[in-house]
Amino acid sequence: MEEALLKSSSLFPYFMLVAFEAGGLFRALVLFLSYPFVCLFSKEIGIKIMVLICFCGIKRANYRLGRSVLPKFLLEDVGYEGFQVVMRYKKKVAVSDIPNVMVEGFLRDCLDVNAVIGRDLKVVFGYFVGLMEVKRDINIVMNEITGQENMNRLLVGFGSASQQFFSHCKEIYLVTSAEKTSWRILPRENYPKPLIFHDGRLAFRPTYSATLSMFVWLPFGFPP
Repeated sequence: MEEALLKSSSLFPYFMLVAFEAGGLFRALVLFLSYPFVCLFSKEIGIKIMVLICFCGIKRANYRLGRSVLPKFLLEDVGYEGFQVVMRYKKKVAVSDIPNVMVEGFLRDCLDVNAVIGRDLKVVFGYFVGLMEVKRDINIVMNEITGQENMNRLLVGFGSASQQFFSHCKEIYLVTSAEKTSWRILPRENYPKPLIFHDGRLAFRPTYSATLSMFVWLPFGFPP
């Protein structure tokens, strides 16, 4: 999903939204201060660290960001060129490295994706513990989705997902980071559905630099 649809390669803004909106200012500050060290690790380990910081201790029943705040910011990062390719097909399967609770609502509600192969979060006594479940075998999931193996020859892979996923596809379209720099952001008039946005506390896209500006400004934003 990230490689095929999103123009930006950074996942930090989406985790910052979770940290700030669901966890509060202190959790957002912890994520902000930790991010330079997160970048020293591989993508998979970095995501695990951010998941731990953002979700540990959050009550599952109170988490609503996946269908309220996050879809707006994800849609605003969708590349028009990638969107055109994805929307050519009637049935769509998305593969994501980030938790389902962050992207499934966006993919199903906004883009009519039929199935999402992502990571589930572990829940203990109704609370997220900040750990992800073991990845499901993509071969098994794809066979469940298609219903029969001879349908695999009808599938088209787009993006840069795992080799397991591509092994089920008749055609593959790869996208490089260099190509994505020339992508245009999807215009609002091309959104497949009207966007219903539930206002969060952050009115801006919390990139790392924008978040730095927020924390620098905060001490001056309170009356003496």
